[in-house]
Amino acid sequence: MTDSDAVLRANETFYAAFAAADMAMMTAVWASDLPVAVTHPGTRPLIGRDEVLQSWRDILESASAVDIICTDPQVQFHGDVAVVLCQEHLNGYRLSASNTYRLTGDGWRLVFHQAGPVAVETPSAAASSSVVH
Repeated sequence: MTDSDAVLRANETFYAAFAAADMAMMTAVWASDLPVAVTHPGTRPLIGRDEVLQSWRDILESASAVDIICTDPQVQFHGDVAVVLCQEHLNGYRLSASNTYRLTGDGWRLVFHQAGPVAVETPSAAASSSVVH
């Protein structure tokens, strides 16, 4: 298995835990001995394993299952760090997400997750826009 395959498998496990509302699986995905953080849509950054896992516990306990899928995952490597950029489709909404993994003795573990809404452009706005960022 390539590093890219291993990172994508870790990313799939993260979304499987989210979809199944499986806190044990979600806990196992996150690094246990490294600094971790999460920024959920519309919230301040949460820093530290206890705060991050409590936020997931709150989310997962509020539903027996979550309708979420990850599409278009793209992996970028920076040494022993990998970033997966993807689209989340959550309960009918589309979000842009970045998931950062670090290679540990236990394999690739999540150290940062961020997701936020994607602006929807109308066809006329997209055609008339000349601003480049």
